[in-house]
This record gives sequence, structure tokens and C-alpha cells, in this order.
Amino acid sequence: MNLSGRLTSSASELRDQGPMRVSIVVPVFNAEQFILDTLKSLAAQTYGDCEFIIVDDGSQDSSAQLIDSYLNEVEAMNPELRRRFQFIRQPNGGQSAALNRGWSIAQGEFLGYLSADDRLHPSALADLMDEFNKTEDVVVRYPDYELIDENGQPFRSVHAPEYSQFDLFVNGVCAPGPGAIFHRKVWASSGGWSTQYRQVPDWHFWMLAAEQGAFKRLPKVLAQFRVHEASASFRAPSFERAEEPVLALAEILRRPSAPLKIEEPVFNLAKAQAHVLSARLHLRARRWLIAFQHLQKATFLAPRIWLGSLAWRRLINGFLRR
Repeated sequence: MNLSGRLTSSASELRDQGPMRVSIVVPVFNAEQFILDTLKSLAAQTYGDCEFIIVDDGSQDSSAQLIDSYLNEVEAMNPELRRRFQFIRQPNGGQSAALNRGWSIAQGEFLGYLSADDRLHPSALADLMDEFNKTEDVVVRYPDYELIDENGQPFRSVHAPEYSQFDLFVNGVCAPGPGAIFHRKVWASSGGWSTQYRQVPDWHFWMLAAEQGAFKRLPKVLAQFRVHEASASFRAPSFERAEEPVLALAEILRRPSAPLKIEEPVFNLAKAQAHVLSARLHLRARRWLIAFQHLQKATFLAPRIWLGSLAWRRLINGFLRR
């Protein structure tokens, strides 16, 4: 089936063809401490028709050697399982470039990604695909997850928020987390993750995905998000990265195909929340003056932003470097 055929096939037609392939891309950069844990969680998946594309993005540690060694062990013990894995290498281009490279060669009708320090529960893909088979209008499915420490020990369950277009576009709440999978047409229509953004490529991508259909949460813990000091999610961002929430939202709101039609007061609220997100990132890096300037702009655009708790939580998290 060619790409245009994939885009026009209905969910019911796909179901009639039997189990649908899922392709998970793992972008890897200097992940020697955790990558084997991640690969083992993929190898344990109970869903039958899946492939795992590992993209080493110019790692300078032993990640590539560890991956090669692990896949050789899998080949010796279970050649059929080894055929699920592809391993490719490329010069360092960033997470978005690595994901796009993997998705460009993926064979699945459904796609996903897994960070090189996270894990999936064995039934994750099977449970998510079972949910996809129940409805035709949902293009993104995402589960609840749990936080694990550096040693892989769970310490808190996270109930992912129910999807809301208003929350995604206006409040900057990115509901899908680890374990999310999506229909191939989402990638084909959006072009994947934008290499323009290093801090918020996921939020930008999900706003584009919302143009294609509905998101649905599966209230079941199926993934694990690792919290550690080297994680990009907690690292102090550069000036350019901290500016991304404002830039990404401005780009999206210019699109005539955005599914949420925003009137001016709400439009200003969305921009104000984006400025608070940028302020939070600058606070994390201790750029006090730049953060204060963003907060001034947020207050000018929508003073009522401070009547709710969301902006205050983000402000406090920035001070606490979260």
C-alpha cells in the first residue's frame, strides 16, 4: 500500500486486514547508562506485529557498542525477535532529526517513540492497539505512566490529563507522554518533529496532530518515565530553547487549519501562557531579567492569567528548577 493509500484507508478497512504493525523509534544520544533497559522493555512486548527502529544520533559514549552487543545476543537466542529490530547510525542532528529518520523508514500503520532512558510495560502496545481497534476517529492514544528513579525503581504514578484542545493550544498542556502512539497519517501530514525546536518539539507536534483527529487517554499505567539529573526534561535550557514556547505557539496559531478557532481574548490568554512557559525555562537557567520580561508580557496580554493556579505553579517550578 502506498502512502496515499494509507491516508485514505478507514480504520475499519485496516482492521479487516488483520493485526496492524506498530513502529517504535528510539532516538539515542549518549545513553549508555539506560539504553539496555529500554531495549529489553521493547523486546518483552506481547504485541505480535511491531518493529523497533533504534537511531544512534552520533553518540560519543559506548551506546552504539552496547546496542550492537545486545542485538547480537538476541540474534543468537531468538532470530525471530531480532528481526523486529533495526539499528541505524547518523551524525548528530538532534532528537527530532533522529525520530524523523526512523519514522521515514518505518513500515507501521501506527507509529510511536520511546526515549532511550524510558521503558514500556510488556502489554503496552497490545493494550493501546486494542483501544485503537474500538474506534475510527481517534488518531492518538496515550497511557498513564509512572516515574522511575535512576535505578529503575518506580516512585510515583502519573495519571495523564484527559485530552482537551483548549488545554493543548491555550494552556500549553501536553497530555500525551511516554508510550503514546499515533496513526501514520499524523506523521505524513505534519512532517514529523520540527528540527527548528529542541525544547518543545513534542508540544509543537501534538498541536499539528490535533488537525488530524481526536486524542484519547487509556487510563492504565503502561510506560515508565525516568527521572535523573542528566535528563533533557530537567536540564537548564539555553536562551534559544527557552524562547521556543512563544515561537512555536505563534507559528501554530498562524495556520488556517488549526482545529481550535480562538477568539481574541482567548488568543491573548494562549500567548500569555506561552510567555509564562518561556519565563519558567529562563528561571530554571537563572536568567532573572529575561524571565521577568516574559512575565510582564504575559500580564499585559491577559492579567486574568494570575487568577488561576496554572501560571503560579509554572512560576514556582521555574524557581525550583523543575
